Amino acid sequence: RRRSRACVRCNSRKVRCDLALMGWNSGAQCTYCRLDGMACTARPSLRRRCRDDQNAVQLMPAKATSQTSLVPTQQCTIFSEFVSEPSVLHDASASTSFCEQNSNINLVPRMTGQDASLKQKPTILAGLLEKSMDPGLTSSLPEEQNICLLDGHLTFSYFSFLKFDELSSMCPDDVRTLEKHGCLHVPTKPALDRFVREYFLHIHPNLPMLDEGQFWSLYKHCAGLCGTSSRISLFLFQAMLFASCSYVPLKLLQQCGFGSIRGARKTLYRRAKMLFDLEAEHDSYIIAQGALLLSYYSTNSEKHLNTLWLNLAIQSALKANAHHYDHDKSLSKYEKQMSKRLWWCCVLRDRILPLGLRRPLQITHNYLTGGCLDYNDLEDDIGKSEVYDKDTQILLAKTVVALCQLAIATTGVITLLYPSDVYQPAIAACEENFNRTPPESDGYKSKLIQWYETVDSWVSRIPHEAHPSVTLYTSLMYIYYHSARLALCHHEILSLELWSLSLEERHAAYVSKLDNFRGEIRTAAAAITSIIQDLVLLDLVQLLPVSAVAYTALPLVLSALDEKLSTNSWQTSRPFVFDVYTKAMSQYRNQYDGTEEVSSAMNRILLEAELHSRKLCLTSPTAPRTVSATTNPKDWYELFVQHPKLHLRVALSFDISFSRGKFPEDSDLPRELR
Repeated sequence: RRRSRACVRCNSRKVRCDLALMGWNSGAQCTYCRLDGMACTARPSLRRRCRDDQNAVQLMPAKATSQTSLVPTQQCTIFSEFVSEPSVLHDASASTSFCEQNSNINLVPRMTGQDASLKQKPTILAGLLEKSMDPGLTSSLPEEQNICLLDGHLTFSYFSFLKFDELSSMCPDDVRTLEKHGCLHVPTKPALDRFVREYFLHIHPNLPMLDEGQFWSLYKHCAGLCGTSSRISLFLFQAMLFASCSYVPLKLLQQCGFGSIRGARKTLYRRAKMLFDLEAEHDSYIIAQGALLLSYYSTNSEKHLNTLWLNLAIQSALKANAHHYDHDKSLSKYEKQMSKRLWWCCVLRDRILPLGLRRPLQITHNYLTGGCLDYNDLEDDIGKSEVYDKDTQILLAKTVVALCQLAIATTGVITLLYPSDVYQPAIAACEENFNRTPPESDGYKSKLIQWYETVDSWVSRIPHEAHPSVTLYTSLMYIYYHSARLALCHHEILSLELWSLSLEERHAAYVSKLDNFRGEIRTAAAAITSIIQDLVLLDLVQLLPVSAVAYTALPLVLSALDEKLSTNSWQTSRPFVFDVYTKAMSQYRNQYDGTEEVSSAMNRILLEAELHSRKLCLTSPTAPRTVSATTNPKDWYELFVQHPKLHLRVALSFDISFSRGKFPEDSDLPRELR
């Protein structure tokens, strides 16, 4: 048994505290206080917990967080400086119950027919509450609050494929809290079928941490199957519902009591989060799976929740020894495969989030010593899907394997661009001797190109009649690749610009390099914009994950600026970039919180860049750098060669906006670019 005393700050915010695991000496800090950079003070008394009908004290089993550090401890300082109001994983608004949130929405039909009869069925939960509740506590509350029945939902215990092993050991107050907030309820079977289907259509292909065949066997034929150990954790299942709800039709969400897609995401996130906060799950492996899914959450008020959930997933996977899949001889072949799949899902999320949000890695190359995920690790899923045919599964498996290989190729790129030991990673990484940068960047660039050539050799042969999901996820994979190329290119340009300012006159190599960079930037930005345009035309853009918001913002703005400044007839006759820009951002806003600020930043950067570019076009350059510098540029990329600082301001404005969660002030930029 662990000591369950929490520090004063964690206790007031009602989040779990691991101070007891750190020791009670004067210098100890719990993880949350350390991340937030706040003082950590121990409470003087133990938190009492109830046990069945007796009044004895029972201390909950320990759920220690692994103390293994994947990155230097300075990273925690970065996080605390980025977040203006420390809040970590706690969301104060989670105190609003599901019923209270939807009290004025008359969109949920009463259950009829078979579902109505199911609602009448006695449940394990009802018996447990009746048995374990303190009669005085129960009678003091209104009768209808004893068990809150939600329209469009059933108590989880009705579904025999779900389990909640910790329920019987929780105190009644915690059980009532979970019940009040809908955490012990899931949608009725017809809606649940759609949620599960969307999960395996759109989440599992890029995050294959579940045994899909085993899941479908449990879900469809659970009545005749075995015991508790093979069933699915309620915490994990609520996280699955959260991750998949973005793809569920709005009409069906409304029948479940949700007013909008974003409202469904928020409510389902709170349910899973509350189960975690009240220690409803103790298995580190399952916590890692659930936390990975919760890392898809985005909100305007807490910009770094996704990174914190990812950190929890990684630490839990470490505690479960998932990273030792190649070294632990006690594992069976199946256990080795599932551990490997979990660990590489952590790696994938730890490349996709940092590259898009311009943040440091948490899993360094030292933790990639085992073999990369390959097709053999996913082969057992082939032919067992209820949503894809066998040929589609094979293509999707090859895609996620290629994505893992891209994760390896981008490890050095992200480490170079966004190191963990500086406050302004994208800027400080460039303030070094320029002579050191090109060889290092060239090596990373060569790895990226080699990856692209290998992958494109089989992607280009995929038949046109392939499932739309194949098009979607290969396109998303290419977006990640072109984004890495674009970020690396901007790093080199900034290094080049800072180096050139130290010279008395412009070097001939400087102009030549700018010309080369112009082609690379144009190609990468145009490729991403073209992919988004194709997905809009194919009506697939609404299936992009929330990470696409960060990856597409800069390329869309660059393409829009290029079109605004273009004087070439072939460019002005291109498909409307602004139409793509508008449709993509509109779809993002309908589905994901936090996109309004991104859209606002895009508009602000677009307007300011256009204004500055018009002024520059009206004045002759003070120091011509190219033959055509005395003439007005014909497009944005020609303007870039004449005035690279303006382009760098645009790129760095996005970098700082995403990494810090707020639009940068002029003082946030390097003094050379102000």
